[in-house]
Amino acid sequence: MLAKFKLYYFYITYKKQLSMKIIKKEMCYLTQNINWLTFLVFTFLFFEYSYSQQRIDEYKYWYDKAQNTERVKNDSTIFYAEKAVLYAKNRCDSIRAIHLKINSIHYAEQYTEARSQCLKVIDFLEKNLNKENESCFIDMKSKILERIFYVEKNLTNYLKALEYLEKNKQVIKDYQQYFPSYYFNIKMQELNINLELFNYDKARKILAEMLKEENKKLEKEYTGVYVYSNLLQLHIEYFKRDPSNIASLDSAHFYNKKRHGLLKILDKDIAFADMCYFLREGSIAFYRENYKMAIDHFRKALAISARKRLKTEIDPYFYMTQAFFELNQADSTLYYANKTLDNQNTTYKKEGSDIKLKMYHILSKQYKKIGKDSLAYIYAEKELSETRKKNVEELDGLQELSKIDINEVTNTYIENQKSKDNQILYGSIAFACMIIFGIVFFQHTRLKNKRRFNSILKEIKNKDKTVSSTQTKANFSKSTLDIKPETITKILDGLQKLEKKHYFLKSECNSTNVAKKLKTNTTYLSKVITIHYQTNFNTYINDLRINYALERLKNDSLFRLYSIQSISEELGYKSPDSFTKYFKKSTGLLPSYFIKKLNKQLES
Repeated sequence: MLAKFKLYYFYITYKKQLSMKIIKKEMCYLTQNINWLTFLVFTFLFFEYSYSQQRIDEYKYWYDKAQNTERVKNDSTIFYAEKAVLYAKNRCDSIRAIHLKINSIHYAEQYTEARSQCLKVIDFLEKNLNKENESCFIDMKSKILERIFYVEKNLTNYLKALEYLEKNKQVIKDYQQYFPSYYFNIKMQELNINLELFNYDKARKILAEMLKEENKKLEKEYTGVYVYSNLLQLHIEYFKRDPSNIASLDSAHFYNKKRHGLLKILDKDIAFADMCYFLREGSIAFYRENYKMAIDHFRKALAISARKRLKTEIDPYFYMTQAFFELNQADSTLYYANKTLDNQNTTYKKEGSDIKLKMYHILSKQYKKIGKDSLAYIYAEKELSETRKKNVEELDGLQELSKIDINEVTNTYIENQKSKDNQILYGSIAFACMIIFGIVFFQHTRLKNKRRFNSILKEIKNKDKTVSSTQTKANFSKSTLDIKPETITKILDGLQKLEKKHYFLKSECNSTNVAKKLKTNTTYLSKVITIHYQTNFNTYINDLRINYALERLKNDSLFRLYSIQSISEELGYKSPDSFTKYFKKSTGLLPSYFIKKLNKQLES
């Protein structure tokens, strides 16, 4: 009995131990699985968090890169800004990145593209403005209006620039709560316009106000660079007015140093700051008549420009030519004069004809000094021709021309001439005939243009009283086409609706897009237009555009102030040449002539 009990006890104890082992084993297995599961969950969460952080920071990463390259590398800024747009978290971030892109397009002097982008953004902001995005959208609208102001100013469309300036002022006035310190930006725009229009006294008052109210701000922000640049240039202009005012050059030197110091702090590329400094120091030394120092400064600026591939803000060759001329170094004078003229044809087109006049004058005098009278005469003639374009009555070129022995120059060209008197006589007769023919032709053309102009005005005046040509032509028999009558009617009705909506003014207006809008094909569209309007699609669209232009030019005084390029863009043409070509073909007159005559007639 005792033996059985011991055996039973042993069995129970063994089963218990076995169960505990199994339980421990199962628990250990379960724990291992839980650890792996926990590890996988935490790994997943970690990577998800890292990826989400990366997505959040992706926009900031590209936006910061765009900001860091702004004004230094325009192509890079545009690329980085486009990347930032892709990763923008909301519309506001997207618009901010686009604003950076537009700025760089403007700095790259692609003014037409910059204007187009600005107008698209403004249109978007106005259509999508609401209470939630008001703060951001209004701020960006003001900045875009500021950018398009500078675009129009650089295109010399000063009337349009002033129009955008006034719009910006109105935005700031309507939403004062978002612009506690926007005074500075508006003053910058007013300053730029006054400098462009040579209102130097007004510009000086604006600069004085800006210095007084924004003195601390100037030391910390890039806007200070503009103020110091304009003060520098303003004092140089004052010296040009009064060469005895040497103090103006001292002030120019002072502001050049201020600008240089600020540029070195703000600009990522110190070389750009140094280049700008040497350029202006060179011009200041030039006006002080310290020509050797001026040349030394300009050479330093050119070395930096070549090494870093930076564009200089002024043409150093222009000043170097004059400096070498004053130092009686003929070879260098001739070399840099030609470099200046080359730059005028490529890099510095905005400088105008004053630089060309100066270069022709120096070349004429230099060639005269070294005894090359024939070349001296050629450049004196060029100077005279350039001056006539500017409607200047007295000029140094004419005086220089009178100093040259014209007979001596002429003899070099007519060494083999046997009968000089006869050639002069025949030449005089031919010249007189040409003058008479020119007068007759001019009078004939003038009368012809006048009759054509009056005829066009009469047509516009009587347009509402008569059936239009398109309506008349549309009454041709529908049996002339192998198209269903209802399809023809549908196309004609659709065309009339598109005409009323002025779809023909859009640049994308072509046969393919019109056919899509009318839910037909280009073959049917072309056939209907050919038979019913007796013309092809392109001529049909051009006729609509030119008729619209004529009516609007007659009735809209502001539209008449637009440049030919702006008018052509309003009408949907891709270039002003296309507009001029079709306007001339349709009316027999150039658009510039038509606008001039129209203004004159309306004024009288």
